[in-house]
Amino acid sequence: GIIFTPHVNGEKGCHPLSNRITSELGINVQFYSGSVPKLNKQAIMSSAEFDTYKRDVQNGFKKNEFTLLTATKAFGMGVNKGNIFYTIHYGLPSSMESLYQEAGRAGRDKEQFISAQAECLVLLTPEINENILTSLWEPEASLEEIKKISSKTLRNGDINTNLFMFTNSLDSVNDEYKLIKKLYDLYYNE
Repeated sequence: GIIFTPHVNGEKGCHPLSNRITSELGINVQFYSGSVPKLNKQAIMSSAEFDTYKRDVQNGFKKNEFTLLTATKAFGMGVNKGNIFYTIHYGLPSSMESLYQEAGRAGRDKEQFISAQAECLVLLTPEINENILTSLWEPEASLEEIKKISSKTLRNGDINTNLFMFTNSLDSVNDEYKLIKKLYDLYYNE
């Protein structure tokens, strides 16, 4: 199986999660991420060592040398492996596209899954301020209102994480106008 995490490090990171599962369950769990994990803000290995590690993990996973992998959303592994029986999202996926893409890693060999279906699970952090969430679904909700709602959600919760990513990836209309105006002024005068 594969457990998808939103981060490399931290409470919901693939690196600490692989270590925790290995330690607590006594099984060999590897991690795969797009960037080098850090411990106390220091990289745990050099870039060259990390490239070698990733290549070894990818090859080992293809050869079934271990049965569980934790991975970030930036999977990038390019593995079309038929015997993945389950995927677990350790937190709310960042988009529906991510959910489909990552859930679709399970059950690819249809012959293996005739009698037993592949599964996709999503583990969510319960939101303690559920009453404010209805405001998110209002079509008239502005970006500023969504940011205010985000500040009232559980700090390490799935809703907070996704709202943070959403609101920080969007430029407001005013910001976009300023950028276009700046580009126009720069190139118009030349």
